Amino acid sequence: MEFEIFVEELPSEYPGIVPFLVDLEGDEARIEIYEGLEDLAQEYINCFEKELFSKEAFEFICNGVDEFLKDKPYRRDTYGKTRYYNKYMLTDPSEVNTSVILSSSQKMMPSLNELKNMTSLFYEENGLVPETSFVSVEDGKIVSVATVNDTESDSVLELTVNTCVECRGKGYGASNTAALAHYLLKKGYKVAYSVSNYNKASNKIAKKCGFRKVGRFYAVSAFKTDKIGE
Repeated sequence: MEFEIFVEELPSEYPGIVPFLVDLEGDEARIEIYEGLEDLAQEYINCFEKELFSKEAFEFICNGVDEFLKDKPYRRDTYGKTRYYNKYMLTDPSEVNTSVILSSSQKMMPSLNELKNMTSLFYEENGLVPETSFVSVEDGKIVSVATVNDTESDSVLELTVNTCVECRGKGYGASNTAALAHYLLKKGYKVAYSVSNYNKASNKIAKKCGFRKVGRFYAVSAFKTDKIGE
């Protein structure tokens, strides 16, 4: 196993930070930390090199981050304390399982934003769905959306998908994800998809669409509070 440790200065202006990130692809592990966590990172490697994603390893990291944050105006987010994410990738249109694409999946158009968005995506943006998305419509409402979540680089786009609870189990999520992935791959992008190891439905979508698992990552996040050590 090869390890690279990247150290950054702790920012003071951000409401949210990631003090410790472990990113594993193949036999290469990248660890991103803030200054002051170098010893924790090295001890983590020494103790858990063969079980980087074990529950014990996560507990060790979290306890170390808690100690690091004691005199700082941040508290660790306890959600997903022992949760890690699988990383999937597609690099060529031929890899997409187009057989899961339903005829009802359609590329987002401005006119469709006149319909009510029933998914949890873009709720804070008044439900408006960007055009780089594929959607499913039922009874005059948008019930499933696959869209670009974030840009990992100029050439890699990460996808996310959500289907309203009432319409799950109909294949909409896999259909829209596969359709969007195929669309972006034909434009020359690589497509990534990251999902919690415990989210069986989303992992199933990744596999149905043809994504191959390339690695996994675990991140400890923290959020700013009003008082130091709160």
